[in-house]
Order: sequence, then C-alpha cells, then structure tokens
Amino acid sequence: MFSDFRTEAMFSVRFKRLVSALVLFFFSFTFYSPAVLATLNEVERQSNPSQNSLAFINPIGETIEKLGQKVSSLSQVVAKERMDQIPAQLGNIEDLAKVFHERDERVREELYAERQSLIERGLPDEILARHEQFEQNYRNHADSIELGLEKLARWDDSERDTEELLNTLRTLQSHLQYPVRNPQQSFSGDLDFVSPAPRSLYTSQSAIEGLLGVNGEPAWDLSDYLETDSATATSDRIRDIVTELGPDPLALYTWVHDTIRFVPSYGVMQGADYTIQSEQGNAFDTASTLIALYREAGIPARFSYGTVAISAEAARNWVGGVSNIDAATNILSQGGIPQQQFSYGGASEEVEMEHVWVEAWIDGEWVGLDPSFKEHTFTEGMDVRNELPLDAEAFLNNVKASATVNEAEGWVQGMDPLVVQNELDAYQASVESFIGATGDDTTLGDVLGTQQIVPEGASVIEDVVLPFNRVRASAVIPNLPESLYYRFRLQIGNATGGILGIPVQWAGTAAELDRLTPELVGKSLAISFRPATELDQQTLESYLPENPETVEDLPSQLPANTINMIGEITVDGDVVATTSSVSLGQSLMVRLGFEAPERSWDYSENNLVAGQYQAVGIDMQGISPTQLMSLQAQLESVKNKLEAENYSGLTKHDLVGGILQSGIQGYLAEIYAMDKIAAMASGVVYNRSPSYGTFSTQMNVSYFFGSPRNVLFSGVVMDVDRISSNTESVDNCYEDWVAFNRSSGMRSSAYEHLIPERLFSTEDEPAEGVSTAKALSLAMAQGQRIYTLTSENASSLSQITIDSEARSEIQSALQRGYEVTAHAQPINVNGWEGSGYSIIDPERGVGAYKISGGVSGGFLDDDTANLLTLLGIGGGLVGILASVGLLVLLSGVISLVLALNGFLEFSSSIDGTNCSNSGAAELYVGLVFGAAVLGLLFGGLAAFALLTWVGFFAAGAISGSFIEGKICK
Repeated sequence: MFSDFRTEAMFSVRFKRLVSALVLFFFSFTFYSPAVLATLNEVERQSNPSQNSLAFINPIGETIEKLGQKVSSLSQVVAKERMDQIPAQLGNIEDLAKVFHERDERVREELYAERQSLIERGLPDEILARHEQFEQNYRNHADSIELGLEKLARWDDSERDTEELLNTLRTLQSHLQYPVRNPQQSFSGDLDFVSPAPRSLYTSQSAIEGLLGVNGEPAWDLSDYLETDSATATSDRIRDIVTELGPDPLALYTWVHDTIRFVPSYGVMQGADYTIQSEQGNAFDTASTLIALYREAGIPARFSYGTVAISAEAARNWVGGVSNIDAATNILSQGGIPQQQFSYGGASEEVEMEHVWVEAWIDGEWVGLDPSFKEHTFTEGMDVRNELPLDAEAFLNNVKASATVNEAEGWVQGMDPLVVQNELDAYQASVESFIGATGDDTTLGDVLGTQQIVPEGASVIEDVVLPFNRVRASAVIPNLPESLYYRFRLQIGNATGGILGIPVQWAGTAAELDRLTPELVGKSLAISFRPATELDQQTLESYLPENPETVEDLPSQLPANTINMIGEITVDGDVVATTSSVSLGQSLMVRLGFEAPERSWDYSENNLVAGQYQAVGIDMQGISPTQLMSLQAQLESVKNKLEAENYSGLTKHDLVGGILQSGIQGYLAEIYAMDKIAAMASGVVYNRSPSYGTFSTQMNVSYFFGSPRNVLFSGVVMDVDRISSNTESVDNCYEDWVAFNRSSGMRSSAYEHLIPERLFSTEDEPAEGVSTAKALSLAMAQGQRIYTLTSENASSLSQITIDSEARSEIQSALQRGYEVTAHAQPINVNGWEGSGYSIIDPERGVGAYKISGGVSGGFLDDDTANLLTLLGIGGGLVGILASVGLLVLLSGVISLVLALNGFLEFSSSIDGTNCSNSGAAELYVGLVFGAAVLGLLFGGLAAFALLTWVGFFAAGAISGSFIEGKICK
C-alpha cells in the first residue's frame, strides 16, 4: 500500500520487535537445507582461497592499492608537520616496497614471455604493437614508482626537507591512483523501494481528451479502426482464435471475458498476443486483445477511455474478493490506477476510477463492451488451522531456548535447526493424515479454495451491458497514445570515477535499446560482446587449445590487452545497437529501467565488464507458460544439433543466451508461481508488477595503471534489481500484508542461488551459489551473530566486518529508518568471500537483498559457468562445444523449464484462492521450504506440491496461534 494506506500509525513498537525477531528466525532456518549443510561442511573442511579477492586476481594491484593508502596517509602526516610519525610511516612503505619489487619483476617476466608467445604464434604486427604499447605503459609507471620508493628510502630525517618529501609523495600518488580491481556498484536509487501513488483522478472531459490527444468526437473513417499498432498487432495466436470462433462479435468477446484474468494495473504493458499467451492482463491489455481479435475478423473497433463509477461490492469482487472497499482501492492504487472512493453521505458506496474499454462497430452502431470487468465466485478451502491447532508459543520457546539473544545490540546466535525440524516433522505428519482422510480425489482447490470467473451469459451482443453505474467523462480513439504505454530502456554506457574514492558513475550512452514493452515482452534481450575485427577473433582463438575434450582443457582467463571487442544489444539474437571498439575487460556500465505512463524513467545502474554475456529478463505481469515452452523448444533444438555434432548456424545466443535466458526467465516464473500459491494460502491478493533482472557470465579483471591486463572467468551472477508486486490482505490486515511482503522478498532472495545451482549442478559435481538468504544461513550455522539493525541500535554496525561500499549503503539505509539484517563476518563459499545483507522498509515489508559488491542477487562459481564466458566472447568458437558436460547442462536447463511450465499450469487452475490463514504465516513458510525443494528434486512435482502446501498450513497454525491482537479493518 502506498499513500492511501490508512493504518501506518498503528504499526506498534511491539510489532516491530516481533517482526525483527521473526526475520532472524526465518533467515536462520529457511534455507538451512542439506545443501547448505554440505556447503558448511566443505567450508569447514578446507579453507578455499578467496578467488574474488584482489590478492588472487591482481597481486601487484593489491600492493599498489596498499601503497596508495600508505602514501596518502604519510602525505597527511607531513602536511600536518607531525615529524615524529614520519619514520614509522616510511618503514611501512619500505616493507611494501620490497613486495612491490618482487611482484613487479614477476609481471615483467610474464609480459616478456607473452610477447615471445605472440611472435611464435605468428600473430600480425598490429597485435604485437598493442602488447608492446601496453608493456611500455606498464614499465613507465612501474619505473616511476620504483624511483619514488627509492627516494623515500633515501630521505634523511635529519635534513627535515618536507617540501622535497611532499613532492615525491605527490609524484608517487599520480602513479598509484589508478583503479586495480573491478569497480564496486554505484548504489544510486537502490533504496527507493516504493513506487509513488497514482496522480489525482481526472473528472473533466477536457482532461480526458487532453490525455488522449483528441478534441471532441473524431471524424475518422471506419478503416482507421482496422489499423493495428504494437498493442493490437495480429499474430498466429490471434488468427487461430478468429479462425476457430469465426467473426462472431459475441463469441470473440465471450472468449476474452471468460479467459483473461484481470490484473489491476495502469497502462499498456504487454499487448494482445502476450495477453493471450499468459491469459491475464490489465484493462488496457484486455481491451487491446479484444480489439485485435475484432480487427482480424474485419470488425472496426476502438478504445474508449474515461472516468467511471462501479459499486463498492463489484470492486471488491473484481480485484480478488477482498472484504472491504479500502482493500480494493489499495490494490487499484498500488497498480497505479487513478481512483477515489465515493459516497452519498454515508459509507463508501462506489469507486470512481479511470478505465479503458472497447467500442465495436456492430450492425451500424458503436456498441460498448468491457472485457476486463468480470465477476468471480469463490469457494473456501479446508480450515486446517482450527482443525489441527498447534501450541505455537511452546514451539517458539523451544527454539529460543537453543539460541543466545541480545536485544540491546540486536543480534541472535546459535539457533538449533533440529528443534525446528522435529516440531515440524510431527505437525507435517498430522496435516498429511488430515488431508489424506478427505479422500484420494481431493484437489488443491479443495484444500486452498478456488476463484472462478463467472462466464458471460448474454445470448446476443446487444445484451452485453457495461458494468458502470455512470461515466463522468470519456473519449474514444483508434489506438492509445504512446504516453499510456510502458517503455523499457537498456543501455550500455561508459564509466567515469573509481579513483581516489570517487564512485563509478555513468559517463554517456554507448549503445541503447528503447522500445514500448509490447514490442519486447516474451523476447530474449541480451548484452554481449564480439571480437571487433577478424584480427581480434584470430588473436582470441590463438589462446585456445587445438582439440579441447573437457571444460578443464579450456583457459580460465585471457590476456585483455591484445583483444578489442564491440558490445551488442540484441533482441531474439538480432543486433539492434552496438558500441564502438573497446578493450576486453574495459569497465563499462549498464542501465535498465521502465518508464511508466505519465511518470519519469526509473533506472537501476550496474557495472559491466566488456566481454560479459548478460541475459535480460522483463516480466510485466507474469511470465507465460508459452514463453517457457518456446525457450524449451529452442534448447531442445540446440541439444539435438550438439548431439549430432552439427554446429552449423549455432551462435552464442543459441548456446550461452539460451542457458542464461532459461535461468532468468525461469527465476521470474518460479517466484511468481510460488508467491501466487503462498498468497492463496495466506489470504492475500497477489499480482506481479513490472519487474526485470539479469543473469550474466562474470569476469574479474586485473587492471595495470588504467588498462585491463587479464580477465578471469569467475562464474555467473544473477542480479534481480526490480521485483515488484501488488499485494493486499483480503481483510486489509496491515500485519498480514507486511508479513507476506517480507516473506516474498526472502523467497526471491533464496531462488537467486537455487536457480543457478539447479542449472549448473550434476550428480557428481554439485554447484554452490551464494545469495543473501544462503549467506545468512551459513553464517548462522557457523555460529556467527546475525544482527538486525535499526536507527535505534545503528552503533552495532561497528561490530560487523563488511566491505566499505556495503557499509556505506547500510549507514544510508539506517538513516532513512530502514531495517538491516547482516551477519558479523564475511563467509567463504568455494572461493567467493563476502557478506549477505538485507535492507527492508519496515512499514511495507519490501526492500533489497544484497551480497557484497552491490549485487542484488546471487553468485555461483563453476567451471561450466566459466565455459559460458568464453563462448560468450568468442563469435566463432562453436567447435569447442563437443563437451559432454555442456550437453548435461542443457538437459538440466530443459528439465527446469519443463518443471516450471508444469507448475504454472498446475497452479493456474486455482488462481486467486481465498483462504483464511493469517498472512503472518508467511514468515514461517521457509521452515519447510528446504524439504519442499528436495521433494521436487527427488520426488517430482507431486512431492514438491504436497510438502509446500503442508508447510503453508503449518505456518498458518503457528503464526495464527502466536500473534494476538492483529490490526485489521
């Protein structure tokens, strides 16, 4: 809920404490699965080197960075004339100078050896010249550093010549200030979690006409109402429906009315074809669907837009079966729909809102039709919570007894997961027995309840009645103006900053995709890089072995100083924008964002390394099963070609793109399905709002004095910058709403490591990913303190060891009144070292889930994932794909997509279920979530579904008994 939410003042201190405790509880056990335990055992068995550390990536860079810090510190001491501190400072620099000298000699040897290798391989003079230029740049800076360090070593304290000393330090600093590592994220806008409320309702005719850009009744010809645009464009699906139903206006209207689920949101988002694919859409997209069908059938049709009034009862039913008008208008408001409650002197009796519907030219007149408005029937599910009560207070007391809690400092330590598991095993058995006793033919709808559209009952089109009590103002138009569409923008940009503490910032657009979302939804978007010239392709291939047989035969890094790349933005593999030539490993930025109707652009900015492959997924109102099936078919085709050793026509987008697209689209689809089911079990109305994320190959780069030297393939990273939803408790219960939002975010975080792990794991070699949820679980299992910080105990941040960028972001969040959960010390998982932390708006339960480095998502380090990096930058390297491991990988991807598709179809039949469980139950769903995931992996979809439902009921029983005095209206 946003600005029109009316119960924020009731958000008590007691409730804040309770939620904070439950968040810690949830993080501690939600994803403490056997997989997490196995990771912990491996971490404890061996100390993996931190492969994302500067010491591993760029040893001389680490020394340069430390020297820069020491030289800066000495400069301050000299400037303040603290002469007694100078000898000690010089001693520290002298120690580092010895390390620098050793590493410098090693680098020079490596550069010389590479030069000889280039000559031996017969590469053209241009490539050799690039290397020599890089080598000379390195030598110039390194020689100057050596000279400056020698001058410092000879400085005579007795002469007190501080001016000479300062000059030497300034010269040294000029050579030590260059970035030596991948830049950290810039966190601009990352803490803006809530969209603004919709603008005020337009109630005048002039305002409505101004919005549409019309003046009075239009004088268009009927042929104008047969012209299509991106929202109403025809497609095979549209043609098939018209062929099946014929040009009957009633049959076409009835199909749309009875098939398309209403989503309460504002603006054209996905257009007719994708609305048919997903069988859901808002009023704009539903109207576009009917108009597209009519125009394909030769029936002129147009949009009608205006301010209308519907009864309060109709509004409550329409948006999802909520119990009061406040909940209904909250849902409309969250969706961005301008609206207001209207009364005739008493209780609210109507909702006025801006709305779009259809007018069709039938039998010589315009007939008004509203395919998006529909009534629903609801059935209640089983009352498991009351039938099987649980002593939740005793349960929580047992859990607390196994832990140490310090409320003053805001930390908990040492919770025992076995206590939770034993309690839930017993309760799970009783729930299974209860449901099993109802009979073998019990359906999920019987358990959770159902929501069904009341079919259109008109026998002739003239009997279809608009549902409005009145229309205050309206206007008509053949096609809606672009100002009422969503747009999506994807940009590659140059970067500036990163020196002397200056954050990396956007420095101009190098390539751009900017389109209306109906033109992009359902398509595969990507950023990738290709060798700039045939010469660069030749150089790249020269670093590969002639006949690689396994992934281990391929290089895990490449020298960057001799290879140039061109960045590309693609849509379904077609290049739509390119950058100029850049060095492999060059630091760039990527910007993604939506422009909602009548609003400004809302961006997220992330760092990008030239050479990465980045699959981009956008999700406007839920990923359609058809889109997943299409991706499955593409992967099957690739797999068949690889098995036949037929590499003709295969591109990096077929190989790398297909795998990474399946990851990000699968992620968006699965968390949508899980949230829908969780909402049904919790008495919450749930709708997906426009969201996006990326799944990328990952590179770590070593920089020598501003130029990339080596790129190391370090795995894959899922970075979901925007996951947005429109939620409301059916009873408008504030606590239930906040609790559901919190649990939804936690689930989303967990899947940022679960999805990559599924994609890249085999029976013999399980892959291990990292996400916020998993990092916190591992830290708890290691016995670390898990802190929940607020503005009241912000000083406890000093007890947490975390990188400086994350610390700065946490401080900013605490100043805004947000709540932060973090563990005390970094963890090390398969060479990745860092921290997980969440930043939550406590009034709404929404926020960000981060791991070190500014990534809103999860990281996975895996050899096969590194192969994707190599393929992603090698336009002509398909011949190395005779790897059996990649075939296994593709098979796993296809299995994932199949499972997701089946799960979505399975859940669609019970869409919008209205159960009476407490929404606060969601905080406990994770207690059995690990078991549910194992059920999916080892027992199939049925076991997964059963274990998940049992978990929801257990959650409802626990929280419903524990939380008293809920604040509901």
